[in-house]
Amino acid sequence: MPLQKYLIDNLGDLSILFEGIMNSIHDAVFLISIDDNNNFFYEYVNEAYKKQTGIKDIDQVIGKTPVEVFDKKTGGLQVSKYQECFKTKKELNYQESINFKEDDKTWLTTLFPIVKNDKVVKIIGASKDISKRKEVESALVQSEKFSNTIMSAIPDIIVRLNRDGKFLDINAPDELMLYIAEENAIGKNISETLPREVVDRVCYSMEEAIATGKMQRTEYKLAILNGEERYFEARLVPTNNDEVISIIRDITENKENQEKINQYTAEVELKNLELENLYNKLDEELQKAKQIHERILPESLPELEQVSFGAHHYPAERLGGDFYDVMELDEKIVFYLSDVTGHSLEGAMMSVFVKNTIQNYVNLVEEKEITPEKVLKYLSDQFGKENYPDDYFICIFVAVLDLNTLELTYSGVGFQTPPLLVIDEKLKELKSQGLPISKAYPADIIDFGESSCTLTEGATLLIYTDGLTEQENMGKVYDERLRSVFYDYCYLSPEFIVEFLNEDFRRFNGGSLQGNDDITFLVMQINTLNTL
Repeated sequence: MPLQKYLIDNLGDLSILFEGIMNSIHDAVFLISIDDNNNFFYEYVNEAYKKQTGIKDIDQVIGKTPVEVFDKKTGGLQVSKYQECFKTKKELNYQESINFKEDDKTWLTTLFPIVKNDKVVKIIGASKDISKRKEVESALVQSEKFSNTIMSAIPDIIVRLNRDGKFLDINAPDELMLYIAEENAIGKNISETLPREVVDRVCYSMEEAIATGKMQRTEYKLAILNGEERYFEARLVPTNNDEVISIIRDITENKENQEKINQYTAEVELKNLELENLYNKLDEELQKAKQIHERILPESLPELEQVSFGAHHYPAERLGGDFYDVMELDEKIVFYLSDVTGHSLEGAMMSVFVKNTIQNYVNLVEEKEITPEKVLKYLSDQFGKENYPDDYFICIFVAVLDLNTLELTYSGVGFQTPPLLVIDEKLKELKSQGLPISKAYPADIIDFGESSCTLTEGATLLIYTDGLTEQENMGKVYDERLRSVFYDYCYLSPEFIVEFLNEDFRRFNGGSLQGNDDITFLVMQINTLNTL
């Protein structure tokens, strides 16, 4: 199908995008797979995981169990957490201490279970290194040097400015993140050290912060000491002595990620437009398929002295592959009902194939050679010569009525719901089971064997597809009442039987004749001849 092909063709791009997103996340992300014995193995880790753990050789992790990656004690603790997530099927949050690079780190870990068919098949984990935060928390309790401890723990650049814009203090976790070295900036005005565009932004925000007493925020791009151009966010907070504290954060990765998201969003919008165009084309195709299907259905059914027919076809919202036909010969009547795989144009073309193939066979052979078994074998042979996929199949019931003897010969494949025959006031089922016509298996294993019975006046036959019997409403299927309704009205003419069945189905189906699948059935009746 076009949509499947698109997804397959673009699978590589989506994989690259997924990898890029995972590697842009600062937290250590890992994927746990679970085998049939409920053992846990590391299947994937992102770049942050390798960087933060110091594991350079990925083979030390991928395909390994927690005990193999860590020591027995630490690995055992990991396994116990994975087991808890696996058993509860719920998100699990916890703190843990793990030694990496001879350094104990504290991690805030979250486990997300991936559940399929009510079973956890994988676990996604995300661990955030909260060691710094834990150090700060400890320092706040143990030390009186509150301000200095906070300053040393914050990864952002913190700058103290007076009202005139003079640098009073600078604290940078990495001096390379500065535009100018700290010793060259202290005591100088920002107008002497920073580009004009940045100065204007900072001065305006600083004046607003002092005037309003509220934090102000601004963003700018700046080339730092190592030569890189980075994006920064400055949050300026006024103090009580006409000074401003500016907390400056590097937001380059956020900007880059946002650009990626914007680009991805634009691509998605473009693909949505393409899908909309595709849906419009599919709708056109569906209309064409409906027109084809309507043209090949019989406009009328034969009117004979001995036999009467009635039929009904109501397509589903999504056109299916139901079809029927009745062919009058010199001494025989050939009629059939089929249900082919495929929807829209594919299903319609399959129905055309069935109609043309059977019609060609009837036209090519002598009338005495026409039997249901031979018709089905010919249809199967021709189907095998066509270039249809293996998942295409044909379910069909074929019957031949001898007008002289009223002997009905029939054969069916693929239908699991047998045709119903009322004869001599008794309701019988006609055999119609077995494998459908398909390339998925050898044709010689399909049973085309036919059966026969002699009909009497008033005998009535109902052939139908599974769309009728499998229609469900309020937990019940129509099959449960079809037999009784047909038996109750089988003495009427086929035309009235069709009307009564439709009315009963409408009441069952909440007032609608449309089902989830095509609703199709064919009624044949031996007329009662009045004799003097």
